[in-house]
Amino acid sequence: MKKQKRSNKNRFYDNKSRDQKWTEQPTGRPIDFADKYIYGETDSVRRPTYADKVMQQERVQRRKRRILGFVLSIIFICAGYTCTDIYMTRQAVPAEQQIKDENSGSGNMSTLKLDLISTKVESISLDNSTMLDAVIKDAQMGGYNSVTFDAKRSDGTIGYASQLASVDTYGAIGNNSTHTKESVQKLLDNGILPIARISCYRDNIVPSQNDSMALKKGSGYYTDDKDNTYLNPNSTATYEYLKGIVQELYSYGITVFVLNNYNLPSDVSQQYNDGYKVIADKLNEDFDGKIKVIQEIRVTITGRSAENGKITNTAINKEIKKFKKINDDQIYYISSKLDNSRIMTQLNKNNVKNFIVG
Repeated sequence: MKKQKRSNKNRFYDNKSRDQKWTEQPTGRPIDFADKYIYGETDSVRRPTYADKVMQQERVQRRKRRILGFVLSIIFICAGYTCTDIYMTRQAVPAEQQIKDENSGSGNMSTLKLDLISTKVESISLDNSTMLDAVIKDAQMGGYNSVTFDAKRSDGTIGYASQLASVDTYGAIGNNSTHTKESVQKLLDNGILPIARISCYRDNIVPSQNDSMALKKGSGYYTDDKDNTYLNPNSTATYEYLKGIVQELYSYGITVFVLNNYNLPSDVSQQYNDGYKVIADKLNEDFDGKIKVIQEIRVTITGRSAENGKITNTAINKEIKKFKKINDDQIYYISSKLDNSRIMTQLNKNNVKNFIVG
């Protein structure tokens, strides 16, 4: 029996639709990382994507914000210092004007209350020339209303151009100003008060030149643990010597005097009539209240934090707050290695008046 051929209709596959598209059209979305294949680029160089552009814009914006922040910080800092300087300058009323205003009615300068904001300068800078011009400029820019110089130093040397016979006899002049009188007048003309600082009894020159003025121990001179010698507070010649210095400077136009080293060392002090009040009362009486005698109170500012040893404004403020309270006849003499303007700013914040920055 012949086998019947299988009909094509019954075949599972046929070829009549070969090479014809019978599925849906392909759909999809661009793939960023495949762009390099579309544009024929290598793996190392590819076309920037949208995400890259966004990140680049963000980086640019961040950079702009940093630059703007830095510029604004500099502007704020400069503005702060400028405002502080302006404020201090305005607060530093010329001391000479204070004297004129307050002394116009009383006629007694010794009782005046002065707000002295002073900077310590070397005596030699009172040359009525280039150095003095620099002193005046620095004082005005720094907000000071006065300058202080050593008229009689703690080693006994005289720091101004003295014509006193006793000073010449003892050979006490050293590293002194050459035109003191003219410099004093120029300071006053510029609204700056000159202040003379005088070491009363500590003196390493005069005791060896005048035995009657020397502080003795037995048959020899008294010396402290640093081999310093002293003038005898009980000696009339000692007072006349100090009074002569004040008198000469007063004739030059100086009316404010700061006294230091008015106490003898503690091991001999009780035997002598020393102390600030004794000599201040004598000078006020002899000058009939025409001068202002002020007691120096020494303080120190390190500005170092107790926690980490770093110099901070907080540490400076803590030291200032520990200052002993002073009266109208006293002034702080501040010793520090810090920048004067930084100290001035913190003193002003604490409303401290009457000080000399040494």
